Amino acid sequence: TFSWAGDPSSLRDLVDAVKRGHSVDWSDVHRKVWAVEHIKDSELFAQLLSSCRNPGMILQQVLPGNLCSLLRLSNTPAPTAVQLARIILQHAPHSCDGAVDKPRCLAWWTILLHDRQELEVLDLLRLTGGPAPLLETLLWARDWATDRRSTSSPQARTRLLQQALVLICMQDQVPMTLPQLTLLWTGNFGRLLHAGVAAQEEAWGKKLVDAPSASKSAEFFAQGELPNVLPLERLRRILQGVADVQEDWPLEIQALWRIGHCRSTAREVS
Repeated sequence: TFSWAGDPSSLRDLVDAVKRGHSVDWSDVHRKVWAVEHIKDSELFAQLLSSCRNPGMILQQVLPGNLCSLLRLSNTPAPTAVQLARIILQHAPHSCDGAVDKPRCLAWWTILLHDRQELEVLDLLRLTGGPAPLLETLLWARDWATDRRSTSSPQARTRLLQQALVLICMQDQVPMTLPQLTLLWTGNFGRLLHAGVAAQEEAWGKKLVDAPSASKSAEFFAQGELPNVLPLERLRRILQGVADVQEDWPLEIQALWRIGHCRSTAREVS
């Protein structure tokens, strides 16, 4: 390899340098350009990352807010955003101090909404890197994911999101407090909470019978058929932990909350 002394402000020159095997000082590129001027050409940036043997070296020199702006569909076509999202989830640093600008969280959300590949909840779990980062991502998405419209099978992706929420609430690798459980099923995610029907309760019965006695891992719940509703026992626990009925909940969940909190009408009880 040869050291490179070209124009660090030109993405096209950087792509050419990487393809030619030159060694680029990415910390120098950050100091001279990326620290003060955001990358705007998402197509060229995706090409740069795809051409580099170690994209992580580049990603750690780009500001988190800049990476997030490149993932947003207002700035980037959906296929390019998905390409960037997969590279970010595979190579970007896990640590991020900001509350809002979290590239890995937004990358996961971008794949959920816009990746046209067929996805299972196991794929979503492994993309984040395990149950702890999945919990972080879901809590982030509840409050900060402004893009809510899927360009790929909206109904199927809604079900996938419900399964991801159910999975994180059922696994025991990462302890979940009751406030965390209730947080996930209120606010922007409140409308996703539904009561199961008999067939789904039966599926839960089979799933839990097959669960290892020592530990119920996220991987266990993600494999095979996972209902997109909580088992009744866990649903009741969550409803008991919410102080006020939520307007975004479906009507049957609102009725169950009132029954559980002894505020129901005679018609609801019957």
